[in-house]
Amino acid sequence: MSVQQILASPTLKLFGIGALILVLLIPLLMIDGLRRERENRRDQVEAEIGNSVGGAQTVYPPLLRVPYVLPVLDQEGRQIGQNEVWWVFAPKSADTQSTLTMEERHRGIYTVPVYVAQHQTTGQFQFELDQLSRILGRPVLERAELVLPIASARAIRQIEVKWNRQTLAMQPGADQVSGMSYFSTRIPDFSFEQQASYQIELGISGARTVMYAPIAGDTSVKLKAPWPHPSFRGGFLPTTRTLDETEFDADWQVLSFNREIPAYWQADNNLEAAVQGNLFGVDLVQPVDVYFLNHRSAKYDFLFLVLTFAAFFLFEVIGGQRMHVIQYLLVGAALVVFYLVLLACSEHMSFAASYLFAALAMGGMISTYTIAVLRSARRALVIAIWLAVLYSALYVMINLEDFALLMGALITMLVLAVTMYLTRRIDWYGSNSRNLPPTPTAATPV
Repeated sequence: MSVQQILASPTLKLFGIGALILVLLIPLLMIDGLRRERENRRDQVEAEIGNSVGGAQTVYPPLLRVPYVLPVLDQEGRQIGQNEVWWVFAPKSADTQSTLTMEERHRGIYTVPVYVAQHQTTGQFQFELDQLSRILGRPVLERAELVLPIASARAIRQIEVKWNRQTLAMQPGADQVSGMSYFSTRIPDFSFEQQASYQIELGISGARTVMYAPIAGDTSVKLKAPWPHPSFRGGFLPTTRTLDETEFDADWQVLSFNREIPAYWQADNNLEAAVQGNLFGVDLVQPVDVYFLNHRSAKYDFLFLVLTFAAFFLFEVIGGQRMHVIQYLLVGAALVVFYLVLLACSEHMSFAASYLFAALAMGGMISTYTIAVLRSARRALVIAIWLAVLYSALYVMINLEDFALLMGALITMLVLAVTMYLTRRIDWYGSNSRNLPPTPTAATPV
């Protein structure tokens, strides 16, 4: 076999195309790195704007904090001092009605949704005297405090508290209660023997997430927000929910035996972990994450290169029209630029419009170039149709996440079967020069 026959071998050309595909993966990885950089920048902007309005918010019911005095005795049983221990009591019930108002904040090309929430919480404190008798010490009832845990003090727009219909003035706490920041106020004429009711009006701003802490014995929450894409999460899912194109309503009901939080505990005990494990609520997610969709499209870039080059290679070995490796490189460069154009455009318009523009631009560019390379408008039309099929299939796979693998596998299997059938008579040794004839020196009319 001569050197010319070896160089004309379709097997050697196939290995060359494979090496070229591996080379083209380098700029594709660079574009994916650019996508991650832009996504991180978006996340940074969202975090900065979210923190400026308070960030993710958690709504707590009020708690009761009462100091207990324990005498300190010497060895002879005489009192030589006293210790003070604060005990915290959860309410028997908490019923919260929440309404969210959505706003948009802009920074550069990014738009971040934030909210202003109005929470109205009502409920009761009711004490079991036989259980209270187990607490050592004497309660100092005149120093009893109503405590309202707060996730972020700077996010508060309004706070009004009523105890037995009497308005109380809340002040920021100097320390923490069971690992939580809080506002507090002294309760006048407090007694364990009387059932007490409370009402709290809380206006608070935040971003992305609204959570609720089921610290009360029985907790019920009704949430309404003008956002069509909620993502419910946490330890409890809504018992009922209604969604439409503009808003959603959700109701939660948590009973005393559903959660893992005691009815009362020492204030020094850090219950933050227990509270965090029982939180429930909703994330106000963006309906379309363009960077995630770009990432999904990039997952199939290798397959896209292989299937496109396969069409050109079949024209070579079957149609008798040779292509230079540089021509393959230019076609591959256009396929790579598709992902760059898609990423850039999707930051400024919808992903569907960006995808259509990038596919038409790159598909038209490759098809036009094919007319000159293969010297046939008919073959260029075949390439254009094949690219349209590939881009359409890729778009479907991007949006059908659960069936993307199945669809990709079926397409690959079908293309492989067609390729095996069309190339069944190919002389892969290159001994037959009819397989890869020399490239004509001048273009011939169609």
